[in-house]
Amino acid sequence: MKVVKYGIYGLIGLLVLSQVMMYIASESAEVVVLSIPLDDDVREVRLWVVDHDGSAYLRGDAQSGWMPPLRSAQTIELERNGRSVSYQPRVAAEVRDEINAAMLTKYGWRERYINFLLGDRDSAMPVEMVPLP
Repeated sequence: MKVVKYGIYGLIGLLVLSQVMMYIASESAEVVVLSIPLDDDVREVRLWVVDHDGSAYLRGDAQSGWMPPLRSAQTIELERNGRSVSYQPRVAAEVRDEINAAMLTKYGWRERYINFLLGDRDSAMPVEMVPLP
């Protein structure tokens, strides 16, 4: 019976440790705050960002809760380095490989760890932040 009890404690400990490591991996490098306007509210999401060919890019899965509202938004706010700027989001599937490579280069072990826990992010959709005129 003790073996089962210690096994359960060990499993719980591993789950807690993996969540703590996911938080450290997610938050220990540059993170931006994306604000998406909804009907009568604003949804805020913390995401990684990379720069590529003069534009900032975010990345998310189609099933992410923030992606459908982002796709229908005309403008969004992105807070980066304490500064909030308005953009028009544009899904940019044509640069998926470049953005995935840039994310791996910038976030390194963090990207690998998140991929290990959540699965391969190669199908994630890059979103270009197009500056408003």
